[in-house]
Amino acid sequence: MYFVLTIVCYGVIFVTTDAAVKTDYYNLYNAGFSNYNHNIRPVAIDTQVTKIYTSFRLISINELQEKDQVLISFGYLTLQWHDDFLAWDMNNYGGIDTLVVPQNEVWKPDLVVGNSNEKRSKLGFDEMPIRLNADGTVLWTPSVLFQTSCDINVKYYPFDQQVCSITLETMVSDLTEIDLIVGNFSLSSGDMMFEYGPNGEWDLANIEIAKKDEITKAGIIISLTINRRTTFYVLNIIVPVVCLALLLSTVFALPADSGEKISLAVTILLGYILFLSILSSDMPQTSLQVSVLAVYIALLVFFSALSVLLSIIILRIYHKKPGHGVPGIIKGMLRWRCLLCRRKSNQNDISPVGDTQTRVTYVGNDDDFEATMVTWQEVSESLDTFCFWSYLIISSLATIICLSIIMT
Repeated sequence: MYFVLTIVCYGVIFVTTDAAVKTDYYNLYNAGFSNYNHNIRPVAIDTQVTKIYTSFRLISINELQEKDQVLISFGYLTLQWHDDFLAWDMNNYGGIDTLVVPQNEVWKPDLVVGNSNEKRSKLGFDEMPIRLNADGTVLWTPSVLFQTSCDINVKYYPFDQQVCSITLETMVSDLTEIDLIVGNFSLSSGDMMFEYGPNGEWDLANIEIAKKDEITKAGIIISLTINRRTTFYVLNIIVPVVCLALLLSTVFALPADSGEKISLAVTILLGYILFLSILSSDMPQTSLQVSVLAVYIALLVFFSALSVLLSIIILRIYHKKPGHGVPGIIKGMLRWRCLLCRRKSNQNDISPVGDTQTRVTYVGNDDDFEATMVTWQEVSESLDTFCFWSYLIISSLATIICLSIIMT
């Protein structure tokens, strides 16, 4: 038993003797930073290029401000490079192989977000820790709330896909001083999506990172492909607008003597204007890309306003005094109604003689149509029928064409 305890005690003393103590960390820090200047690029030969190995991890897509064309996202970069002035022999410092210091004490590449919508500034903050390794490798993982410009294409709204980019580039350093090296990895990488939290409005379809060197500066571009989640827009915009489109033709199915013809037409018109206003408030004020859905609703607004005008004309015709005869040109235009209705032959109805107009029902050749006495009420009914089928066909075709375009 005494022999076993002796071995254990010696073992503890051995481990404790080899472990780094507080003095080793002080000595390492003082030796490393006593003559170190964080403003000088850490290379032994000035012609040597500092290679920055770069990767990116997306945490969340916070918001896409379509009206301002700004993407707000959050993520962090992993940057790694070699610092010739911050390497040490672990044996001289109690086996210390890594050291964490504030980033303001170490040289860092002058990277900025090139397409930022805010004032350009360097990444990270002064108190942010940065890890140093004994072989001179420096590991820096600054987290950034990106607010970048994004060209919004609303042509297929709300079934649209947007491609927004985050551009990182050096502020002053050129390609002879700093070179950014990135790895090609996609959304299938588990490490890439490990911390990503889904967004309720946008679905992340793909991420691509590529090298984007300009003529003198190094840079990388991070492309985010996002698809809009359409359930909300289908239920709150598409379905009501389509129902209103189908309801538009019913204005002419309503009898003229009901007294609600104009009210229905104006109500449908106001509904279209409301949806067009809602749509315009969410879209960027640009003419480079025009939403197909906005064009569709604007077209329906036009036809809805036209239906109000046509309803007024039809009501005016319906209530026209019987003393005014129907012109022959209008009778000629109503031949189609005679052919479709196929009035009973050999039947004549004569109204009492008085202030009302005598109506004679006659069926014969088209050339004999002038013999038929047509009332203004029949003219208004014929216009209602013509407008009903015309509006039903136009609204149905416009709806089918619009949905087929935006859903492709």
